[in-house]
Amino acid sequence: MSQMTRQMIRLILACFLAANVSAVMAAQASVGLSMKAEKEIVVTDDNGGKTTKRIGVAVLDEHGDKSTHSIEAAVVPGDEVVYTIDYTNQSKDVTTDVVITNPIPEHMNYEDGSAKGANSRIEFSTDGKHFAAPEKLTVSTADGGSRPARAEDYTHVRWTLTAPLAPGKGGQVSYRAVLQ
Repeated sequence: MSQMTRQMIRLILACFLAANVSAVMAAQASVGLSMKAEKEIVVTDDNGGKTTKRIGVAVLDEHGDKSTHSIEAAVVPGDEVVYTIDYTNQSKDVTTDVVITNPIPEHMNYEDGSAKGANSRIEFSTDGKHFAAPEKLTVSTADGGSRPARAEDYTHVRWTLTAPLAPGKGGQVSYRAVLQ
């Protein structure tokens, strides 16, 4: 792949990520968020042992600011990206009712079953407005009917924390998506 193509893919991915993180939100203004996107690669050591390593494709904070030194790899169609959102209660009070909503970037397909988040209820949306468990989501068909939604139909992932968040405490939620 040429250097120009790699730069173009990096630019496109950075734009997807910048649009993506701007919509990440928490119900409480006292919850700080940051997001990173990584690609997993297999590294072979001198003895032939293989390990999986994550390398950054972009790191963004809650304002959409990108740390360019963290972009280590280009992503091409078919590559999987791991999105991780770190959250922290920045107030001196216990925070409740924390909801983190993250749109799945355009040109990315959510990988079924990949959303994770301790002490959270995970729901999805196919329109960015209505959220539900996967088995309750439907999409309209061309003939006017409907069918159960599939992972590639999801446009957003939402985590609702099920436990209060103590001052200074935090955690992370994540999901995987594949570039079309």
